[in-house]
Amino acid sequence: MNVREALAEHVNGCKKGVGACRDCAAFYDVSILSALTTAKNERDECATWIKRHPGLCVYCGSDATHVDHLVPRPWSGDAIRRLVPTVPACADCNQRIGDAPMFVIAARCEVVADSLRRKWRKKLLIPDRSAADLAEYGYQMRVVLEAAQLQRQHVRRRIIVLDMGGAPNVPDS
Repeated sequence: MNVREALAEHVNGCKKGVGACRDCAAFYDVSILSALTTAKNERDECATWIKRHPGLCVYCGSDATHVDHLVPRPWSGDAIRRLVPTVPACADCNQRIGDAPMFVIAARCEVVADSLRRKWRKKLLIPDRSAADLAEYGYQMRVVLEAAQLQRQHVRRRIIVLDMGGAPNVPDS
């Protein structure tokens, strides 16, 4: 069943009508159908990458524990929600994207990258310490500094992947 058929089925059985039901209104809204078409094309473009890298976030390349609907609920409504294309995403990327009205993966990557940069602005400016620098500290302090350094490196890697337009655009090594 395609989107147009699902919406037509909903319109025929809905008691609220076009004026009160956003799903009925979607049947006549070209922008929603356009958004779904764009999202489907995006999903199809990265389908081979998703098959080759199961369980990885399509945005940053981390472990994917969620699926992200490429058309947010406020745009799609409940009647056609099951027809909205999804991609694997990590919880952090999925949460940062939220209901952003963007249907292209590269644009959604920009939202996540900007959010990460805002959150980690000060911490990303801290330079990494060498092993010799870390050796000057006691055990407890060294453990804390190494953990913070690893976390910054992980965030930097995610931002690099996001800036490239998502994990499917990163060359395999």
